Amino acid sequence: MVSEVQIPFRNRIFRRIGKPFFRMLFHILSHVELQGFNQIPGEGGYLVTGNHVSLYDPAFVLAFWPRDLEAAGAVDILDRPGQNILMRCYGGIPVHRGQVDRTLLRAMIDRLKSGLPVYIAPEGTRSHVPGMQHAHHGAAYIVAKAEVPVVPVGMIGTEDIFTSLRQGVRAKLRMLVGRPLELPAVNTRAANRRQALRANTDLIMKAIADLLPVEYRGIYG
Repeated sequence: MVSEVQIPFRNRIFRRIGKPFFRMLFHILSHVELQGFNQIPGEGGYLVTGNHVSLYDPAFVLAFWPRDLEAAGAVDILDRPGQNILMRCYGGIPVHRGQVDRTLLRAMIDRLKSGLPVYIAPEGTRSHVPGMQHAHHGAAYIVAKAEVPVVPVGMIGTEDIFTSLRQGVRAKLRMLVGRPLELPAVNTRAANRRQALRANTDLIMKAIADLLPVEYRGIYG
């Protein structure tokens, strides 16, 4: 499928250079273990969904994923020195946390329909400690509109990277990829759409939780 959404040349160049650099950095700072990558679709649009414990989760996924992922970042990152440069160079989509961001949803749906894979953390914000929180309906809504599969991802150990380094130990990071999910169709104009989206959200989060140890599952345990 030919992509209708064109990623700017400067972003594509940064990804070609930046992804190997950050992969190397993760390997230097930690022991990296990747599982289930044979289940990742080789082409087409799909939504990658993962748990969100640490600031480093998005970078971990984006660096090691075999295809370039489109991803959103909180708009306040644009005010943080260093992070703002990385977000602009990568081509992250700004998101306003705590509100329904229709511009973000439309941008993600357009990318998925154009055959590009997209990454999102359904919880919306990091938990800081192991234990998944209640997820928003955004991921389920995007899937319903774009009609694409969901690829669940579980991440373990990202919260310990620098804590372990201060103790002279390299943390063990694990990324586990689950089997792609085909969610039940949802009519986003129907009266029962909220219940349907909630049910699909729970399916997504349960698939992520199944990849994680018990202490990381939180309310989805």
